[in-house]
Amino acid sequence: MTLNLNIRPLITLTLGLWAFSVHAGQIGNIIYSGNGYYTIGAGKMLGGTHASVENYNCPCLISDYAQAAVYDGRSSLQWKPDSKLGVQGTASYNSMSLTTQIVARGASGTADLEWLYGNYDLNEKLSIQLGRKRLPMFYYSDVQDIGFALPWTHLPPGLYGWEAVNYNGVNARYQDHWCNVPL
Repeated sequence: MTLNLNIRPLITLTLGLWAFSVHAGQIGNIIYSGNGYYTIGAGKMLGGTHASVENYNCPCLISDYAQAAVYDGRSSLQWKPDSKLGVQGTASYNSMSLTTQIVARGASGTADLEWLYGNYDLNEKLSIQLGRKRLPMFYYSDVQDIGFALPWTHLPPGLYGWEAVNYNGVNARYQDHWCNVPL
């Protein structure tokens, strides 16, 4: 879902996130928390074969296939492909919660609703989730937009470069400790 926001007004939001990186509170019995993240990425193609491919002046590097983040053969430093800004919030009431995440990407120039799902805890180990979530693929799927949580600027496109990034649906989540070994 695209919100069609211009990325320039989000600079104010970035400064606000920097000043207040984590916020939590409670209204009545509803507990809420929110946080944000941003990545300012810059790059430049230094070499390669010159050609025109899909409206890009190549040589080019696709840094994020699913989000159309491409460094092309311009002579200047490029900021848009890997720069992003995200906000996430969760509201909880008893055994239910609602989580949302919106990400503005420099590559697209828009803010997109990445996550919006409800969670209901059936017991301490089993919960049901319904809504829009990240595809649960590989180790970094749930933090793939958060640059400081990764050992790279962006995830390797060979593993994480899928056309679909999110899904709308229902899933069950089971968590348990299988082994209690003191470290």
